[in-house]
Amino acid sequence: APRWAGRATAWALVVMCCLPPMVQAQKPATTLNSDCGCTSPYRTYKQAPTPSQQQLFKAARRADADAFMRLLPLSGPLGDVAIQDEPILSAIIRPDPELKTTEGSWGWRQPKERDRLFQAHRATWPARLRMLRAALAQGAQPNDLTYQSQQPALHLAIAFGSPEMVETL
Repeated sequence: APRWAGRATAWALVVMCCLPPMVQAQKPATTLNSDCGCTSPYRTYKQAPTPSQQQLFKAARRADADAFMRLLPLSGPLGDVAIQDEPILSAIIRPDPELKTTEGSWGWRQPKERDRLFQAHRATWPARLRMLRAALAQGAQPNDLTYQSQQPALHLAIAFGSPEMVETL
């Protein structure tokens, strides 16, 4: 019974936290922060990563922990780095885009495809956990939101990661 309760809790968190919001985030209008007294929760990253940082992101997406660990010392602090507005923690936790069978769809609604995707991603959890811990130690920001990646790392870990990733974050 506790096992099922834990699964039910995890699914409830996924439904509450990780489904796309009903209203998609819009880029701010030309209104200045000083005009309304507010600030956006979305962060903008510099878009000129170094070649080693680009390779680091590729290794993160592929769950290649060995390459990631070799590149990490060459990449500098990770707190201000993103590629196409995706922070490094998002690249580590999300499933590899190469797992898609089609361009536009992940195939989550098809039972066979969903099982294939889940098993393929689950096999990478130990490597992803190792990269997650190293990235956090290198200055990656766990609470960052961007227009591209609208869920913080904790929400992604609940949806796509392992219980150990959730505990680490």
